[in-house]
Amino acid sequence: MNLLRSLFALPLFLLPAIFGLPNSWGGLACGLLVWMCINDANFILHQHVHRPLTRVRPLNKVIDLLLSLTTGMSAYSWRQHHLLRHHRGNDSWRHARPWELRRPSLLGALWYSLRYGVLLLVLPLWEAFLRGVLCGHKHPLNFRMAFLEQSVVLLFAGVLIAAEPAFYGPCFFLVFFFTALTDYQNHVGCDSSKLGVSNNIVRGAYNRVRDNFGYHTAHHHFPGAHWTELPALHARIAGVLPTARVGRGWWIGQVSAPLVILALSGVFGRRSGRSVG
Repeated sequence: MNLLRSLFALPLFLLPAIFGLPNSWGGLACGLLVWMCINDANFILHQHVHRPLTRVRPLNKVIDLLLSLTTGMSAYSWRQHHLLRHHRGNDSWRHARPWELRRPSLLGALWYSLRYGVLLLVLPLWEAFLRGVLCGHKHPLNFRMAFLEQSVVLLFAGVLIAAEPAFYGPCFFLVFFFTALTDYQNHVGCDSSKLGVSNNIVRGAYNRVRDNFGYHTAHHHFPGAHWTELPALHARIAGVLPTARVGRGWWIGQVSAPLVILALSGVFGRRSGRSVG
């Protein structure tokens, strides 16, 4: 399913640029529909960077490009800030203030997501320029190719924004904002210990929609594990996880069609339960 979604995300994303959007409320509705259908693309790209969706290297490169152009956040950017830093315990690019991550709060979530969202755009490109263009470094990744890919992605995003600014401007902004917000959700209140590194959302419906992403400590311990393996890996460590790091989750992370259905079913399910009781 993720492979099909990755292949069709960009054609769907380009529809407003090709055909335009209707005026007034119709345009807003069409824009929201397209966004709801494709905005999981950055989540799929995250999964793909950890463990490629196929065993065919050229096809994986195509998926890299398709998802990068759809999201505005390139696959190389993910490898720089996520694989080479975050999963190695180096979160220096966050520049997080202690009050932001000490405990969950709306102000902390908004400020962290706005600030870190900008850094996710700027810092990978700057590092790729310094290490790739100026120094020619090819280890631990090809930074020259990283700079080329990110430049092409940003140029493509600029063309789309110029073509349909009311749609593509907010779309690309939300990708970076929600990526940072998801990071906040996963790590607010956590510490650097092996078992306290992340929050875990154990809600079954959430994990069905998010490919078991809620089992986040297991994901950190086994970053290359396939998403179907995460429940079993979580079960192996669940008994020793801090209780504060296991729950149902306060933040959706991204507003996608499956998650909206999940949220509504949870709200109406709780109401139904109260009325019966």
